Order: sequence, then structure tokens, then C-alpha cells
Amino acid sequence: MENRSITDMKKTAEKIKKSAADYRSKENEKDIETIQNNNRRLMIALITMIGAFLFQILYFLLTFVLELN
Repeated sequence: MENRSITDMKKTAEKIKKSAADYRSKENEKDIETIQNNNRRLMIALITMIGAFLFQILYFLLTFVLELN
């Protein structure tokens, strides 16, 4: 009787471990997707800021050169 209940408890513990691992895996996948989306947004923002800065320099140079003439 005791042997059977110990075996049942071990099986139940294994099932719990597997379901917990599956849950963690799903949560990790969600976190990875969130991080990738945030990274994409940050890269777009950074490229936009660099582009705006370059246009600002170009505008300054063009207006400065045109004022000299």
C-alpha cells in the first residue's frame, strides 16, 4: 500500500514539474517576444534621431553656405 502511494506521489510530482516547466517556457517565450519588440522600437527611434540630427547639420551647412554667398 505504501509503495503504491509513494509511486503515485512521484508520478504526480513529475507531472507538476513538467507543467511548471511548460509554463515557464511559455512565459520565457512571451518575455523574449516583448524584448524583441522593444528592441525593434528602440532601433527605429535611434535611426530616426540620427536621421533628424543629420538633416539638422545639413540644414545648418546649407544655410551657412548660402549666407556667405
